[in-house]
Parts: sequence; C-alpha cells; structure tokens
Amino acid sequence: MNTLTEFHFAAETKRLHNVRARVRRQLIAWGVPETTVQQTVLAVHEACANAIRHGCNNRGAGTVAVHMRHDARMLDIKVCDTGHVPHPDTVDAATAKPFQPLASGGLGLRLIRRVFDDVQITTNAKQGTCVHMRRYHNGTRV
Repeated sequence: MNTLTEFHFAAETKRLHNVRARVRRQLIAWGVPETTVQQTVLAVHEACANAIRHGCNNRGAGTVAVHMRHDARMLDIKVCDTGHVPHPDTVDAATAKPFQPLASGGLGLRLIRRVFDDVQITTNAKQGTCVHMRRYHNGTRV
C-alpha cells in the first residue's frame, strides 16, 4: 500500500488548527497508532509554524504545502514554504543565539528530530524551504 495526500494553505497561523485536524484525520485513516499520530501531528504543526514564521516571515503572504505518504515501510512527510531563510546548518555558530530553555521558540526542529527518524532541510532561493521528515515503522534510523 502506497498512499499519498497533499494539501496547501495560506501561510497564516490561524490556519494551523485546520492543518493539525487534517493531518490527524489522514493518519487515523491510514491506521497509524495513536501515539504516533499525536507525535506526528505536533511535529508537522511545528514544521508548518516554522514555515509561516521563518519562510514566509509571518506576513500572511505565501503558501505552505504539506505532502504526506504512507506505505508499509514508512511515514514520509514534507512541509514546504515559498520563502527563503538560511539553512539552519549553515548559520554561523559565532552569531547564533545560544539555546535558552525559557525563551519563546527554538524547540521546533529539536522536537521534529525527536519524533522522526530522518529529517532533511533543503533551501532554494527560487522555491523556498522544505523540511522532509521520515519515520520508519520498524524504528530504524538511517
């Protein structure tokens, strides 16, 4: 079984509730276990919030796309925006803010990396940023 769903939404935080509900419904329809559903919904929410906040600069301009695929081997999700920010792995450590546990924000990618086995971030000045997340059913990290 290889099932695919895709949807787009305006890059506005008020849309995140509907995104969470849609992702949840799809995961349940695919028979994904409830614990995995909860974790995945939270991680996808974080990726979408990051796309709105960083990729589209909280302007309400732009679109976020969510691509979800499920097969016997894995759950494969991509969240892509139409903006551009520097790739998080290329930020100069000397100028980056240190992690502050009580600060607003900053935990999204950490959470995503805890939930998914494989996370890849690609940026392209013309096409925006994509967060590609894979969770293998057997838990094997690549």
